[in-house]
Amino acid sequence: MFLVLTICDVVIGDGDQGMRVAAATYLKNFTRRNLESHLCSSEVYKEFRDQLAQALLRAEPAILRVLIEVVILLYIPQDPCA
Repeated sequence: MFLVLTICDVVIGDGDQGMRVAAATYLKNFTRRNLESHLCSSEVYKEFRDQLAQALLRAEPAILRVLIEVVILLYIPQDPCA
């Protein structure tokens, strides 16, 4: 989980915009692949959501577009039968 929180820090950091977009994309892909297995602890999930909320509030438009996809993964059911 430390890796995900570090990536959130990179996303909202002062580095190169290309690096921040790449970090946001990595975070999105990581979340998609590991949503159920790595975020199963309620404490870990809460920390991840808090960090994501901070990133959303501070992100530039290019990064925000990618982070919104992470929010969709977390809060909108992906099962087409649901």
